[in-house]
Amino acid sequence: MKAVLDTLTPVFLMIALGVVLRWTRRLSDETLRGMSWLVFWVGLPAMLFCDVAGIDNPAAGRSDADFHRQFQIFLLGFSGLVACLVAGYAVAAALRMERRQMGTFVQAAFRGNLAYIGLPVIQYAFTSLAGEDAGRLARRDAALALAPIIMLYNFTAVIVLLAGQHQMSARTLARMGWRIITNPLILACGAGLIWSSAGWRVPRPAASTLRILSGTALPLALITAGAAIATTKISGQLLYTGLGTALKGVLAPIVGCAIAIPLHVPPREMFIGLLLLACPTAVTAYVMAENMKGDGPLAAQIIVVSTLFSIVGFAVVILCFGHA
Repeated sequence: MKAVLDTLTPVFLMIALGVVLRWTRRLSDETLRGMSWLVFWVGLPAMLFCDVAGIDNPAAGRSDADFHRQFQIFLLGFSGLVACLVAGYAVAAALRMERRQMGTFVQAAFRGNLAYIGLPVIQYAFTSLAGEDAGRLARRDAALALAPIIMLYNFTAVIVLLAGQHQMSARTLARMGWRIITNPLILACGAGLIWSSAGWRVPRPAASTLRILSGTALPLALITAGAAIATTKISGQLLYTGLGTALKGVLAPIVGCAIAIPLHVPPREMFIGLLLLACPTAVTAYVMAENMKGDGPLAAQIIVVSTLFSIVGFAVVILCFGHA
């Protein structure tokens, strides 16, 4: 239980701080947009580059064993995505949802908040259990698995939302494809891989600057996540909201566990993968639903409820698999 409290207390207190700052209007719309931009384009990319490039250890992460570990984590994340995608469509069809709602529901059921909530939870969980070095290494392995998963999230979300509108034009897909490959989180991981593979060293002043920027990523990410959900009202569509939350927070970790056991995934990689699968629905699910003529209010409600419910999901994963 101590590991649960040590891991989740700082994460959700920072999210709560974002909620309070938003409710008390200490964070205006303009300020929140600026913070979100800073986190997405500067803080998180700097942190991911540092992790992947191994600026404190340029030789790290180039062995076959490292890539095998990261592939196992990716495999668990991918299995959860597929399971929630299929189950989301099955539930939507059984409930005879409107096509616009169906696309939003399915996207919210599979798209996890990996960067803003997943990485902090993983770092604090391993730090609590095994120390700061273990926390940084676990975050690094998760980051390398996270990059291809984010690409799949974005691509699949576009297809799902467009399918709900019968708008599968080549122009729209090309535009969204460009947004995917220019995603700063993906680019940062790619740059870090190239840097690490080449065995280059980051000059000391640049490394110090990157470490400072990296230090802003997780706290600002959690505050902005809290602020983004603070003004969402829960009203109507409670059945859809509850089912979407259950698919994201319950089905995904169960499927990941069911895949990991027969494949003999090591306990450490299984723990990281299940923490990623237990993440709540990403805030970007609402942004995409709004911009692609989906059901924005439904997406927002699933984000809020799944974030609150994720406390339970994370606690169960830590209690059951935290011995890794």
